[in-house]
Amino acid sequence: MKKKTKLGLAIGSLIMGISLLGGTFAFITETEEFAGNKITAGNLDLLADPSHTALFKVSNLLPGEQMTRTIELSNIGTLDIQEVLFDMNYELTDANPIDTDDSLNQLDEDLKIEIRVGDELIDGLDGVSLFAAKSADEKNIINAALTPDDVQPVEVEIIITYEDNNNQNHQKGDSIDNLVLSFDAKQADIIDPERANDL
Repeated sequence: MKKKTKLGLAIGSLIMGISLLGGTFAFITETEEFAGNKITAGNLDLLADPSHTALFKVSNLLPGEQMTRTIELSNIGTLDIQEVLFDMNYELTDANPIDTDDSLNQLDEDLKIEIRVGDELIDGLDGVSLFAAKSADEKNIINAALTPDDVQPVEVEIIITYEDNNNQNHQKGDSIDNLVLSFDAKQADIIDPERANDL
């Protein structure tokens, strides 16, 4: 018998023997596990004090009168607040819609709004009419980020003045309804690359 034939028979017999015995091939392995991982998204949370309450509920306002309200803004989240965008909305109720003279100001054109943050008067919210403020884009009212480590809240003063232009009889009984003043917190658009070293 040739050597190749003998070798083939020997290997075949060996495989058959292992299969009959139920044997299997095994490899030595080792596994390393890294357990207990957790990834939590950061929290952006702006607190306004007072919160969720009407700041302006005034009746019988006279031309020339001024209303001032102060709120405090604090970062109680875990991420830096890069911008606080102010926006407003309202409904104008005209008690005398029969007036059709377009040269006469509406109430929201004679009510002027100012917003001061600290000693700074915010550009675009510096005595403009409610109508103009409502029509404009959102305005950022902070010039430095609010961090979770800031202990001192940011004081925001909101001033609304009913400007006297000596021609407002047609505004008697008109009102600004459902006035909403919004302060929208935004995180930074660009992530600081140095943060990668701390992650």
